[in-house]
Amino acid sequence: MRVQFEHADRNHVTQILWKDKGRKTFVPCSTTIRREQPYISSSQHEIDLLEALGVEGRKKLITHLKRERNPKLVAAKKAAVLAAKGTLACEICSFIFYDKYGELGKGYCEVHHRKPLADGGIRQTALSDHAILCSNCHRMIHRTAPMLSVEMFRKTCLTSGSSRPATPPARPTAQPRRGALVRQSPSQERSLRNCLTGLSTPLRQKSIYDS
Repeated sequence: MRVQFEHADRNHVTQILWKDKGRKTFVPCSTTIRREQPYISSSQHEIDLLEALGVEGRKKLITHLKRERNPKLVAAKKAAVLAAKGTLACEICSFIFYDKYGELGKGYCEVHHRKPLADGGIRQTALSDHAILCSNCHRMIHRTAPMLSVEMFRKTCLTSGSSRPATPPARPTAQPRRGALVRQSPSQERSLRNCLTGLSTPLRQKSIYDS
């Protein structure tokens, strides 16, 4: 790969050229390298390459603290909702994994802490402190800062119509086929009869001698 710059300071790339194995010359593979906006730093230049490559899959040891969750409370919340409602529906968008994925989604949902565990230390939590959410709503509600309640998120952030059945389209009015008789009202019949009578009256050509 060969990179061309606009100036000797090499701050602005103007062209990238590529040479495959067996070829003697470089050929351009990109002409869209530019700074989109003047206030964007040089590290944010848009570069259009044939393919972006990166090394992944290395093992890396990461040590961090994680607040402990009680899996018994999660199981108890699911069991209580199933016993009361017969299904695990998201409390925000009403999505049910079983309805969408069948046996694969049976009994699946995510249990959300109405008050984040990160807010405060060790505390007692009850089933009422949890909510049944689908994966999408669970991710989105945690993106709000400060985090909204389930009720407020459903009211303010859920787009209109996403959890409501679509209104069926209006049925088109049937049009009479060509050549079919169309029933007219009495007034329409009289108007049509008068028009036909006028057309059946022979027209007399006006003479220059007519006063």
